[in-house]
Amino acid sequence: MKVFFPLTAFIASLSGYSFAQTFENLRPSLSGDKVIITYDLSYSDATQKFNVSLYGSHDNYTNPITPVEGNIGQNVTPGKGLRIVWDAKNSSVNLDSEITFELRGTLKLALKPLGTTAYKKGEEVKLSWVGNGPSDKMNIELMRDNQVYKTLAEKTANTFSFTWKIPKNLKAGKDYSIRVINANIPSEVSTSELVTIKPRIPLLVKGLVVAGVVGVAIWQPWKSEDNNELPGLTIKPN
Repeated sequence: MKVFFPLTAFIASLSGYSFAQTFENLRPSLSGDKVIITYDLSYSDATQKFNVSLYGSHDNYTNPITPVEGNIGQNVTPGKGLRIVWDAKNSSVNLDSEITFELRGTLKLALKPLGTTAYKKGEEVKLSWVGNGPSDKMNIELMRDNQVYKTLAEKTANTFSFTWKIPKNLKAGKDYSIRVINANIPSEVSTSELVTIKPRIPLLVKGLVVAGVVGVAIWQPWKSEDNNELPGLTIKPN
């Protein structure tokens, strides 16, 4: 088997939200029939996940190189000394010419934590997320008990944010969540934490108002022990 590449034969591409992220120290090397590619991935949030793919000049960087294993594919987190192993012998790539590699990465779709998880009807829920590209289209769904309850937006532009005003007629509950999906890549999905929707007027306050009205109606004919009405007091039901 012959594989030709200069040690600096790399093109790196990272896209996504506007935070700083970089591929660094990309190095290919041979180990028997396999090509080992090491790299560093830096990002401001060490828990953020990336989708990472390896491409080659043999087909003008059209299709991802396979078979590969290691720190590649979905759910790659930032770190140093990350490693990709390409089984070059068992691939369909023609190994008789020099190959330049291209490592591509995109931020995996991830909703940011909500400012609060309890809202009243009529209030606004402000969503923000990272991941995917600005040319992608997003579907935004209201979930209840892990089922789609209502579609909030369909194939909307990926502006990395969305504001939803809670309808006044939405049922109150504690088992809501909001899900963002890449309309073109359904596997790219992120769901918020559970959200509680409260009534505009708390149920306890409503109960006290009703009890007060009933009390007035009952108390209205009250009389003293000598069967005389209190002087100067007139109580009429509303």
